[in-house]
Amino acid sequence: MEEIRSICEALLILETSGDLITAQEKVIAVWKRISRYDQWYLMDIKVINVILYFFDNDVAVQVTDKLLERLKTYKNFGEAVRLSITLKINLSMIHIKSGFYVEALTNLERLLEQHLQELPYQSLAVCYNRMSICYSYSCNEKEVIYKQKIDDLLKIYEDKILFQMIQQEYKKYSNKKNLNCKLNLN
Repeated sequence: MEEIRSICEALLILETSGDLITAQEKVIAVWKRISRYDQWYLMDIKVINVILYFFDNDVAVQVTDKLLERLKTYKNFGEAVRLSITLKINLSMIHIKSGFYVEALTNLERLLEQHLQELPYQSLAVCYNRMSICYSYSCNEKEVIYKQKIDDLLKIYEDKILFQMIQQEYKKYSNKKNLNCKLNLN
């Protein structure tokens, strides 16, 4: 219970003040305990998934790779598949924050190829948004195409809250310098 409280406090700190150092201090004990294990189980992987954003980006990528490898042992177990998808989506944001747009885009495209039919609409909208963010750095017409897919998808589900969250993420991470790109959609 204490660990869950620490993780929640860290997430609140990060959300309200953006103070990563203070947030990291809240979860360091959780990470120290889990990192000593020889192998991680589903519950451990869920906890690590939540605290991934508190790691340096290069560490988060390495840890995520290990988690995804560990999840392969669970093969077709539904919870493990969903957790693997979530980790891959989270990894895309870690890549975006690091400026590795090609890696983020490659991972998202692979994820959609493998799991498009299994994704809940919220996850699909997040994937499309992150793909449009990546394409904003190359002035690629696909940026507009994916933004339109998001609009269409969230209109169908009438999810205004997710739409606002996605818009905020796009504004924060997209390439604002390319806003004047002339995109040819023909």
